[in-house]
Amino acid sequence: MLGGLVPILILAQGPISGSGTLAPAWLVLPMAVIALVTVGGHMRAVARSSMPASRKRNRTANGWLMLMLIPLLAYGFGIATPAHKGVFVLVWLAAIALLWMVVMLAGLDMLNSWRLGRRERESLKAEILAARALLKQRIERDLASQDSEREPPR
Repeated sequence: MLGGLVPILILAQGPISGSGTLAPAWLVLPMAVIALVTVGGHMRAVARSSMPASRKRNRTANGWLMLMLIPLLAYGFGIATPAHKGVFVLVWLAAIALLWMVVMLAGLDMLNSWRLGRRERESLKAEILAARALLKQRIERDLASQDSEREPPR
């Protein structure tokens, strides 16, 4: 009947007493390792990609912030306890600050993507206008040559 609620209830039992961690370390630490490997792989893929330099810089900086944030969150969830108030508060304040920076950099990346998209659309618009002008010239030239072929010699 409780099915999906059982893991949540088990995780919630730790901090109720004030001495346990927010989540069991056996769950948090492997997840953190997987997240670190994933972010590291993404950073390698970004470094090797052919994306614009501004986008590459934003995403690399965000990757480094996440590589610092993940172990901090793992420590905050799986190791730090509310019983050690100073460490607990410091870890979570640092995690919140890093998370805020990650979100802000993601917002900057979004704005940069809009800027790059606008620039690309303007470039495509200029190419389309040039292609239309060239096509118009060719059509006019072809029509002129057809008209000169139709006129009988005098």
